[in-house]
Amino acid sequence: MKVTFMEEIEARKAWFNSMFCSECGEGLYKIHHQLQPETPNCWWIECENCGHESFPSPSRDIAIARWKQEC
Repeated sequence: MKVTFMEEIEARKAWFNSMFCSECGEGLYKIHHQLQPETPNCWWIECENCGHESFPSPSRDIAIARWKQEC
């Protein structure tokens, strides 16, 4: 069985130190929202430079808060 994933990706630039990547310090990141297949934790943030990802979260606000806590 083939599974197709559909995502909405928003590229952003960090304006505050709390949004920089905790692994490499880069200020460019992507906010991912998985639309298909639906899962309870469908939001996460990824660093554009090193590929570091936050833990999957149930909402956009929680994903951003988890990303900030990693710093």
